[in-house]
Amino acid sequence: MNSSFCRIVLIGSGNVATRLGKAFRSAGHSVLQVWSRNREHAEVLARELGAEALRHPDAIEATADLVLVAVSDSAIENVLGLRSWDNLLLVHTSGSLPMDVLVPFSTRRGVFYPFQTLSRQVEVNMQEVPVLTEASNENDLALLNHLGKSISGRVQPVSSEERARLHLAGVFCSNFINHMLALGMEYARKEGLDSTLLHPLIRETVRKALENNPRDVQTGPAVRGDANVIKKHLSLLESHPDLQKMYTFVTESIQAFHH
Repeated sequence: MNSSFCRIVLIGSGNVATRLGKAFRSAGHSVLQVWSRNREHAEVLARELGAEALRHPDAIEATADLVLVAVSDSAIENVLGLRSWDNLLLVHTSGSLPMDVLVPFSTRRGVFYPFQTLSRQVEVNMQEVPVLTEASNENDLALLNHLGKSISGRVQPVSSEERARLHLAGVFCSNFINHMLALGMEYARKEGLDSTLLHPLIRETVRKALENNPRDVQTGPAVRGDANVIKKHLSLLESHPDLQKMYTFVTESIQAFHH
């Protein structure tokens, strides 16, 4: 890398590509080109980034500092198999895939993983998003760390094994929690209740979990061992067998964890 800014090619036009592309542009980097299997999405993102929308990856600029592959895990090998990559630095953005999935395609490989749930429609403060990096050589790792530090306040090199475990922990802390919120609010709506009454409870639960060890601030009938309340709740869920099963499983998990 000859200067403080990077010349980047984006493969993909979804949530991660969009958020990272905009962050890179705001930090002064140049997004040269965008290619996606969805031509229309690629053109939209390219216009937003002042980049060229490509019809085929064969036209990717060989002088780019890196090619960022922001596609689904299942699509990476098919997409990269469309051309020869010579000595280009290929970097994927997956939390669960090892860096070595790139071995068949280039001698220069890396990972640039924003450890956050991202969407095109919702703005996010990238300075607060941890960026986890990995590369097959020290020079490329330095480049990825430099790129990460230009958009994030926390950049940390981690191995593929560590990243996979963090990704799994993230599923519990994000995806599963969001699902529980959806179940609780949907139950309230089905029972004719105002689900917005749950909002202060949700905010306080998240605040306490972030400011303390979540284990130390667990509340509710399960951790108290309040069998009468648990029995009453299970009775209320008799017409919701899936929720009843979930309630029983989570209650037993809380009790085993704390006792």
